[in-house]
Formats: sequence, structure tokens, C-alpha cells
Amino acid sequence: MACSTIDRVIALWQAVVPPRDHGNYLAMAAPRPPFAAALVRAREAADLTQGQAAGWVGVSTVTYRRWESGTGEPAASQLASLAAAFGTTANDLLAGTPLMSGAGLMQRLLAVEAEVARLRERLDESD
Repeated sequence: MACSTIDRVIALWQAVVPPRDHGNYLAMAAPRPPFAAALVRAREAADLTQGQAAGWVGVSTVTYRRWESGTGEPAASQLASLAAAFGTTANDLLAGTPLMSGAGLMQRLLAVEAEVARLRERLDESD
């Protein structure tokens, strides 16, 4: 039984090109750049959503997600806002080592907003 030309091409192709791993796509994904990984850690340490962090800087959630995935980068002014929000410095974010003190401006403002809401409720109850 003779092999057809197509069979020989397929056999040659299989010998040259390794089979693809269709299993764990996360294992095949490239690791995040240090800045992106630091941004994720800082946001999670601040217990914020991507939407909240994006709102603080004044960008869309999609843009912020790009920063965290490493497919985009913030402008210098946005980087300064991010650092202030997370209680770290722009240099530490860029180096991939944010100081996660938990004392970022965003956390403080959220705490103040929550306290104002509680005080308003108390005032409404007393009326």
C-alpha cells in the first residue's frame, strides 16, 4: 500500500512541528511584568475592585485591566495617582515592590465616606 503525497506531508509535518498542549492555558501564559504584578498585589491589599481603582485614576475598567495584565501602561500622572491611592510610591510600583502599608488615600477616603454615611443615618434617625 503506497502512501499518498498528502500522507507524506502530514507525516513530515508531525515530525517537524511538536504537538500543541491544549490543556492548561494559564500555564502557557506569559508571566506578568513586575509593574503589573505589583499593581495587582497593591489593589488586592487595599481590598479594592478593578473598577474602584480605575475610577480613582479616571480611566475605564478595561484600561485598568490592561495595566494589570501587562498589555498597557499608565501615564506618569496616572502612575502618581495609583501610588497615592495604594499608599506606595511610583518607583516602588515600577520596580514591582509596592509598600503595602494599607494607608493609601483611596482607603482613607472610602473609610471617610462610610463614616459620613453612618453619621447621616444617625441624623435621619434622630429627626
